Amino acid sequence: PVKLVDMPGIAKKSDRRIIDDAASMLCESYPDMFKPSQRCRAPHLNVDNLRDALFAADVLQRHSIRSHHDLLVWIEEKNAEMRSIYASSGDDDNVDGASTAMKNVSKTALNKAIKFDFFLGLDSSW
Repeated sequence: PVKLVDMPGIAKKSDRRIIDDAASMLCESYPDMFKPSQRCRAPHLNVDNLRDALFAADVLQRHSIRSHHDLLVWIEEKNAEMRSIYASSGDDDNVDGASTAMKNVSKTALNKAIKFDFFLGLDSSW
């Protein structure tokens, strides 16, 4: 299926280029965490689904992002935020956000996210 970001006349060419470039660079940085299937399981992502999610969430406008570098920095910051939530969720002392975050995440998915230091595929709250 054609993604919203790829529909003619929907996304500006410049926005699509920023999203495409940042998604490609992220995919190159974390190759083990991206799968070709659009129905891949957490913590994996599909690059087209990621592109569409970034567009649908209006990330570029909401955060005044003007380049693929700025978008990549924003994505890495979100990954770091999620790392702080999920990586500490195995600690028995941490019961606040960790227990909420762990509700829908399997131990296998969490271990893989920790192993590859990539948490964006665990949920789409970003």
